[in-house]
Amino acid sequence: MKKLSLFFAICAVLATGYFIVLQVTDPAPFSFTDVWLVAGVCLMLVSFSIQQHNYHLSKLQKKISGTVLLLLCAVVAVNLFQILTPAVSSGSERTDYLIILGGGLRTDGSPGKIPQRRLQRAAEYLITHRDTKVIVTGGKGRFLPAAEAPVLAHRLEELGVTGDRILQENRALDTIQNLSFSAECMARDANLSLAEILERPVTILTSRYHLARAERIAALEGYKKVYGIAADIPMYLIPNAYGRETGATLKLELRRFFTGKPAGLDDRTSE
Repeated sequence: MKKLSLFFAICAVLATGYFIVLQVTDPAPFSFTDVWLVAGVCLMLVSFSIQQHNYHLSKLQKKISGTVLLLLCAVVAVNLFQILTPAVSSGSERTDYLIILGGGLRTDGSPGKIPQRRLQRAAEYLITHRDTKVIVTGGKGRFLPAAEAPVLAHRLEELGVTGDRILQENRALDTIQNLSFSAECMARDANLSLAEILERPVTILTSRYHLARAERIAALEGYKKVYGIAADIPMYLIPNAYGRETGATLKLELRRFFTGKPAGLDDRTSE
């Protein structure tokens, strides 16, 4: 049991250390990042508990634990397969609108490293697609210092995109709302109904780890043709990003199972 206790202790140190790295390099208000600290504390408590009580699992307990672990691994594997296999566009297609999905702000109100990469990729895309308008989407979450859309719009202008090409959607608090509110924004700008705007092709830009879920949500909401553009992320953020996305993908499927949502957007004319 000493080896098991040591294993949990090492995992606790790694999780806590990773949390510190994330906070130092890309500090954000309350977010998935904090899961690493919680995991570190819990793992250390398990390590101490094993050391103090010298637990021994019965054969039945081992079977139950093994089965639960196997099922958990299977769920994670299925989710990761979905996450790792988005439909990525070359970026050569021309559409009237590009939707940039927000990725969170730092505690000082500036874009974090992930949205910075998305904005840089968007600026590159918009240079070669001069007739395309861009929608920056993201509202003010409970723990965010400001609404995300205006911050992203300002940064895009700094990257050379003129303000007359930028539409701001500043209400959305998650990916489902990002896409539903962006559809309304496009419909208003084009003076079309939601049904008409959803028939038109659109380009969605987000991080690669997020793209598959974004495309699935877009399809569920009624977007008929979506081209997905993937932005990269710093290597050290991969565990945090894919860990969060695994949970978010599972949450989406559970929501679909229990509520049937998200579903198609209402067929109504935008005002």
